[in-house]
Amino acid sequence: MYPMTADLGHGRCSALEDVVEMGLHFGDLISKHGEHVTREIGFSIDTCVKERRLKVTALIAASYFSGWLHH
Repeated sequence: MYPMTADLGHGRCSALEDVVEMGLHFGDLISKHGEHVTREIGFSIDTCVKERRLKVTALIAASYFSGWLHH
């Protein structure tokens, strides 16, 4: 969940991008080990968060600024 207003309309898009990114990381776990390795799931989630943080932060800031301008 992201704290952004509906001014840009990217909330659902960001959620879908998160799901795809997490799916890629979990898929890599399965392809490397041939099975789902539960002890590495936390590491995969942390990696995903680090990769998405900059883009999502920029979207949140742009949404705030757009709402501020309109009001």
